[in-house]
Amino acid sequence: MTSQPAVERPISPVGERNVDIRTKVTISVDGTDVSVLEGDTILDACNSAGVDTPTICYGPTVTPVNACRVCVVEVEGSRILVPSCSRPVEEGMVVTTDSDKVTHSRKIIHPRKTVQFALKRSIR
Repeated sequence: MTSQPAVERPISPVGERNVDIRTKVTISVDGTDVSVLEGDTILDACNSAGVDTPTICYGPTVTPVNACRVCVVEVEGSRILVPSCSRPVEEGMVVTTDSDKVTHSRKIIHPRKTVQFALKRSIR
């Protein structure tokens, strides 16, 4: 798991190149290595890995407020579950999204939403 060089964006309409100076980092999500830009959230990495993580307080028009705690995940080395919607990734991070601890926490926090999420996943 090594850092990768900055990602170059396409040429802008005025002919200038926009370069994203963030480097790529690699983390493990449920045993799968995923490369995302430094500063992206764990939720971004989960989405890149195709891992469906439930959220309530997060969306394209909503700023994550860490209030709902439905998106919590386990991060190796952390003694508590962390909200994936706001925690930035770190090189070499190991994330588990579907452990007994995570599932139990989601059921306690939002039982109705957890059932709806489980049903949604089983229908796919």
